[in-house]
Amino acid sequence: MKKLFSTRVKGIFIAALVIAILCSVTALVRSNAAPVSNLLNAALSPVRSAATRLAQRVESFYNYLYRYELIEAENASLKAQLAEAGDKIRSAEEYERENERLRDLAGLLAQHEDYELVDAHISAWSDSNWNSGFTIDKGTSQGVSVGQCVITENRQVVGLITDAGRNWSTVMTILDPTSEISAMVYGSGYMGVAQGDFELMESGQLRMSYLSTEAIIRNGDQVMTTGSGDVYPQGLIIGSVADVALDQAGVSKYAIINPAADVEALEQVFVIISYDYEG
Repeated sequence: MKKLFSTRVKGIFIAALVIAILCSVTALVRSNAAPVSNLLNAALSPVRSAATRLAQRVESFYNYLYRYELIEAENASLKAQLAEAGDKIRSAEEYERENERLRDLAGLLAQHEDYELVDAHISAWSDSNWNSGFTIDKGTSQGVSVGQCVITENRQVVGLITDAGRNWSTVMTILDPTSEISAMVYGSGYMGVAQGDFELMESGQLRMSYLSTEAIIRNGDQVMTTGSGDVYPQGLIIGSVADVALDQAGVSKYAIINPAADVEALEQVFVIISYDYEG
């Protein structure tokens, strides 16, 4: 930019010099005889006009570039301010969501005083098409270990800890094809197993298998954990029934389940590191 301005200044200087020379020649001619003066004035008039226009154009171009540089600097400043404002808005929204989660968590702990929870944020997602899982930023240093249940602040089942390091852990979600949870249909009490299914994983659903052929199950019925075993406490929400059908052998029913937790939208989860098991 400095080089550009230097070139413009040189142009203005040259134009001004040409005008000065023309003015001097004109003054000199005026001191001589009138016929010669008139002849030279007639000859030099187009040159003076062209030089004047050139100087005006150079000055106008210089002013345009100067204003452009000011506008460019102002735009850069405004963009920086907008970026900073955007960061503040995103931070405020994140804080608001986290505060809402913590309020819901307080309600959960009020109902289940025996739960000891570790809150964690998702740091990375699995990039495999064959499983469903993610990594969290808490590990053995915070009491997290393999086999512990992971939930949301609203008692919704997310999955299970399958690996743990000092400050990280891996979570297998309930959508994973290897996931199995003892489940029951709330209200009716029909029992089955909520399982991840490879084909259903892509659509974000799972399957509840081994339901009795006599079971009367309706779309929208809630599916919850039975508490069988010592992994998932009783009464956690797995999801709701989306559809029901007979299996291929015709000896039992199965249900397609929409999980209660929106797994792909999760930011923060809670690991149940201990609870009062009634087995």
